Amino acid sequence: SNVGGIYPLLASKLYWTFSVPTMLYGCQVTDYSESEVEIIEIAHREIGRRIQGLPKTASNPVTVHPLGWLTIRSKIDLARLMFIYGLLTLPMNNIYKLLLIRRILDIVYKNGCFVSPIYNLYSCVIKYGLKEDFLGMLDTGIYISKDVWKKMTLLAVWDFQRKSIAFQCFFYKSLSLYSNTVDNKGPNIWWCLSKKVPHQTVLCRNMVKLCTGTHSLNSSKYRKRDAAFVNKICMMCESNSEETVRHFLIECNTCLLYTSDAADDMQC
Repeated sequence: SNVGGIYPLLASKLYWTFSVPTMLYGCQVTDYSESEVEIIEIAHREIGRRIQGLPKTASNPVTVHPLGWLTIRSKIDLARLMFIYGLLTLPMNNIYKLLLIRRILDIVYKNGCFVSPIYNLYSCVIKYGLKEDFLGMLDTGIYISKDVWKKMTLLAVWDFQRKSIAFQCFFYKSLSLYSNTVDNKGPNIWWCLSKKVPHQTVLCRNMVKLCTGTHSLNSSKYRKRDAAFVNKICMMCESNSEETVRHFLIECNTCLLYTSDAADDMQC
């Protein structure tokens, strides 16, 4: 296995527990450039590919979304939203809170633009539509609880990322099937199933490949430029049907013998 014999959600848990906090240490106040974030993002996507056992040709959206992951940019923004809330709720005589309030007032009422950590923090508040809630706390001194703010920010960040992934899916013909699952929250159902039935992880991985368009069925190999060398017809049965995902799972009599046995074994 590409993940050392463990199911993908366990590998994912280990990655987010040990690697991500180290990789993004101090991200709340670090002024990353776009190229620096993209370098980390590339590594993040590659780890997602390896954990899921997807090929290098797998499109960017399916490297993180099936595992229920945030992108690196989303994770940084979420950390900054929680950090600015922590600063705002400090005691009134705290120097960091006083500096935050002064900078925010300059930005809001004097149209100030500062290359500073505080400006980056407040930009995240605006980006995710939390400006009114944040300024309301700043004006009244009445703060919502940390749990409520965390739920609000997490919902806003996930919704923003969901829309971004749904938009990206339009550019990949191979994601026409997967685009129907973008609204689902959390890990893909097949990865959840592999957690319950670890010995069927290989089968679950194959199902994820079918969903994400990274399979090796004949229909995916077919290209107009090499039509003479690639046959789209299913070679497992005598129906002379195109080997699509639907045919492989539902229509092919030979494949049904294997899929039905696997389905019986995975009932839990």
